[in-house]
Amino acid sequence: DGELVVARNRVGRRVMSGGGDKKARIFPIGPGRLLREAIAGYLRGVVALSLGGLITLAALTVFYFAIALPSQSVPTDAALVDRVVDLIVFILGLAAVGTVAYPWFCYALEAAAGERPSLGRPFRSLEMFMAQAVASLWFWAGAGLGLRYLRGIPAIFVVLLYAFYGYFIADRRTDSGLKALGLSVRLTEGRRIALFGLGAILLLFTSFGALGLGIPDSNGDPVVSPLTVSLALAGLIVTTSVTMVAGAVLYRELQAQDDISVLAATKSSRKK
Repeated sequence: DGELVVARNRVGRRVMSGGGDKKARIFPIGPGRLLREAIAGYLRGVVALSLGGLITLAALTVFYFAIALPSQSVPTDAALVDRVVDLIVFILGLAAVGTVAYPWFCYALEAAAGERPSLGRPFRSLEMFMAQAVASLWFWAGAGLGLRYLRGIPAIFVVLLYAFYGYFIADRRTDSGLKALGLSVRLTEGRRIALFGLGAILLLFTSFGALGLGIPDSNGDPVVSPLTVSLALAGLIVTTSVTMVAGAVLYRELQAQDDISVLAATKSSRKK
């Protein structure tokens, strides 16, 4: 296979040259450049990315009010069956939100690659939604358990390990949700501390979108009104979309270093 030969030659050249700059390989891109490229990508695909963000945030809102909020009223001494059912519904709800986000991943990848995202492209391969659903189910099974019962600490490790699964699927490098999770683990190997730092910066940036909810009234209390909620929603659509493009930029940078884009290609992706 020609692509595999090219990949092996690249790996061989990197080994012969001593692997290149170790620091550059561990810390793939500076925060300043990452945000600049992410913002430029968002402006390039503002319509598609904003629409993808709106749909995903709408699904997340439905999940919160229909599932997450009612689950808080389940007593800790409830019957085991009730608690298990509540946990299963909680994880399935999060997995559904992750599945809905599939087009958003596609638009972010296209924008990061310098293209203008095509609104209809994600829907030309509906089987990829199934791969996204499978990966999202296992991702949120781990992250959801950590959030609900282990004070959120294990969720951090789950996110660091599997953060790029959606990009692998959107990039059609695999049509298997489980394989996408494994490829994400491989992609982040040896760089997780650096990625944690970049993730913290992106999380802080994303939180700026919700500043509309912090507008105080005359007594200094936050005002919750249609105006402040609308401002927060608009702000979050922008900041989360920029963060999604930043993730796509990171994905491309890490791919370029490890040649996973070639080695992980499946028959379905090569026929694209």
